Amino acid sequence: MQAGHILPMPAHRAAGSSASAIGAAIDVGSNSVHCLVARVVSGRLHPLIDRSDLLGLGDVVDRDQVLPPASVDALIGSLTAFTGLAAEAGAARLVVLGTEPLRRATNRDAVASAVEAATRQQMVILSHQEEAYLTLLGVAAEVDAAGSLLVVDVGGGSSEYLVTVPSGLPTAAALSTGSMRLTRHFVAHDPPLRSEYELMLGEARRLVRETQAADPDAAVFVGGTASNLLKVGERPPSNRRLDAGRLSEALTVLLAEPAARAATRHAIHERRARLLPGGIAIVQAFMERYGLPDVLVSEASLRDGAILALHRAGAAWRMRLPELVSGEAAWSVG
Repeated sequence: MQAGHILPMPAHRAAGSSASAIGAAIDVGSNSVHCLVARVVSGRLHPLIDRSDLLGLGDVVDRDQVLPPASVDALIGSLTAFTGLAAEAGAARLVVLGTEPLRRATNRDAVASAVEAATRQQMVILSHQEEAYLTLLGVAAEVDAAGSLLVVDVGGGSSEYLVTVPSGLPTAAALSTGSMRLTRHFVAHDPPLRSEYELMLGEARRLVRETQAADPDAAVFVGGTASNLLKVGERPPSNRRLDAGRLSEALTVLLAEPAARAATRHAIHERRARLLPGGIAIVQAFMERYGLPDVLVSEASLRDGAILALHRAGAAWRMRLPELVSGEAAWSVG
């Protein structure tokens, strides 16, 4: 595996200053390009910048199998803006990560070359396992935890998951679907019909049945689907947990009002509102599969994990990722 490219220290910052504790990570996902810049203090992140552009690259790759020039231009524009923000914030290290749409695009090498030529940043295209490992690193920094933990990142084109074990490496894999892909295949109405949701749930259950057998003590869900579900409902959430009742309440709302109205009422992006029923289907299928009464929603992400990996291992972070996550394999949710 190649090491991730490191953003040079800005000339106006001296090595050994507080800037050396600031890192940045940008990930290119199926729904969005997301940038996190954060200061690392005692192994925990203090966000300075947390922004995203919803480009919908996963839809484009599903349709065309490639990222066409217009999409590449939009991607480069987003990455150029975000790398500039990271530099201005004093980031000593930055990594650009490609996830599901880049794994599937047949022209990914050409896209990566175009990104590097325009931004002077190498785009590291992660495997499903690497993506899950980085997510675990991010969650471990946020959640006080003994026992086995299920971590799930519901994406747009795929959903990475892993299960920690008492010692050694956690086992990681991916579901070949996400909220965007389910919606594109099964939903033709806005808002979705109940029958369309049932089709999505059936497909999610079918795929989740193939996941590894495990008896986790708790589960943490990350990503935009999980965090936005907390916003949907008739009353503010009292905690960051999703159970069957809260999923049902959110689904009832999303099946009753068009995405534009849901976006306005619940302060979420309209595109995200259209995809949330598909996300609910995946969350519900995982909860049923593993007998979970509820799950914790974490704001942590693979971006958090990437910044921590850079902080701990520098340019060698990718080679040392198994070593880094093996130290996080025995903890539980408090």
